[in-house]
Amino acid sequence: IELDGLVDDFTISQDETWLITIMNRNTILVWNLAGNRVDKSIFTDESLEGHLALSPDSRWLAVPIHDEIWIYDTDKWEIERTLESDETVFSVEDVLFSPTGRYLAAGDFFDKPHIWEVDNGRLRVKTEDINTAEMLLFTLDGEQLITAGGPYSVSGRGSPGNIIRIWDVFEGDDADSTIAEPATDAEGTEGIE
Repeated sequence: IELDGLVDDFTISQDETWLITIMNRNTILVWNLAGNRVDKSIFTDESLEGHLALSPDSRWLAVPIHDEIWIYDTDKWEIERTLESDETVFSVEDVLFSPTGRYLAAGDFFDKPHIWEVDNGRLRVKTEDINTAEMLLFTLDGEQLITAGGPYSVSGRGSPGNIIRIWDVFEGDDADSTIAEPATDAEGTEGIE
């Protein structure tokens, strides 16, 4: 597949029927892999964050935009609902469905990871972390969310990957399991212990 433009992110359906891409931060393309063709093209005037996630059953496609996340119904390829944060600044770095598809997590560049119930759009968890959550991973049972990021700085960037935390999805509490923290060696450089 040769493309005109920049690919910001892509995902594949579990049954390998679709390859879904975000291109140029304004176009979603749904590729039929068997036919090597585009089945659906969705253009928006809004600037997409450049991340996407497909639910395990391929029913929902999550696409972050500014301070909200659009949830597309993949039967109609229309926005079914919008997930919002109560934060004034919400810049999504990663989105991920839980293995059951019940929850959607979003990693926030400025700090807090968020978790919503997909079916009703209810914000289930907004952590009170002060670190960025730039990478996300659910445990296989979907009961915990693992985030990686670093301290937010006034320069506008965190330190990706130097703090890993595990969050309980059902309670919203830090499971008291920071498993990596910044360390300083003799030269004063930061690393992982």
